[in-house]
Amino acid sequence: MKIKQAISLLLIILTFSFAACSSDDSVNNNASRIKSILRQDYVGDQWYNTYKTTYNYEGNNTMMSSSLFQTASGENWIDAKRSTYTLSDSGHASEQIDQKLRYISESGPLAWVNDMRHTFTYNASGKLVKEEQEVWTSDNNWLLRYKTDYIYDNNAFLISKEYSDWYPVPLLWDTYEKLVYTNNAEGKPVYTECFNNGELLYNETTTYDADGFFLMSEQLSEAFHGTTYVSVRTEQTTLSNGNIDVINKTYYDDNGNITQQSRFVYEYD
Repeated sequence: MKIKQAISLLLIILTFSFAACSSDDSVNNNASRIKSILRQDYVGDQWYNTYKTTYNYEGNNTMMSSSLFQTASGENWIDAKRSTYTLSDSGHASEQIDQKLRYISESGPLAWVNDMRHTFTYNASGKLVKEEQEVWTSDNNWLLRYKTDYIYDNNAFLISKEYSDWYPVPLLWDTYEKLVYTNNAEGKPVYTECFNNGELLYNETTTYDADGFFLMSEQLSEAFHGTTYVSVRTEQTTLSNGNIDVINKTYYDDNGNITQQSRFVYEYD
């Protein structure tokens, strides 16, 4: 995760749907409002649409007021999830409610049903310090399930992110995964370690171009025979104004063979 505005943090949460111990590999260096992010996967010899998220804003706010997640079906887009935001100011959301399209009975029809609620807490500098997630239950109540804590050093650089599960009995949080960052002088991570229950899952190195924009990251994982290999390579092209253009992610097996290629294409207002 890079030091960034809250809008970028939320866009990552919404769009990439990373597993908890995945780092967010890019920074939008400009405050331009993102209109949509399109994911495409490379299959055979061409790129195919997979899903896209479209963002809506009110007035001059830099934080979105709503978003729509759609999956690709041939040439068509199918609504799958939508989110609405309660803004605490023009650039921060205090709450996000996700809804999914579901059949409300065996005979239909499809309807938007609550799925998850996110509550965001910021420090005095406007940096995100905590996100709590609640799930919608069958008896129409919100149930606390997950928490993410963001920890900063005295320079206000993000140095770790911790993921926890909530156990109502005996009323405690269990931290199961953690990201630890080593930053450069600008507060951007150059080395990341991911731990699951205290065990190192992978480490990641990140490089930047001459202007300080994200260039590439490589995740190193350990193979069964004990050697390490590049499991994920993320590369970013950046527009002249500092906005993300395209993020390319390539996944490898422990023999160096490509197992998957994906890209994320950004569009702005």
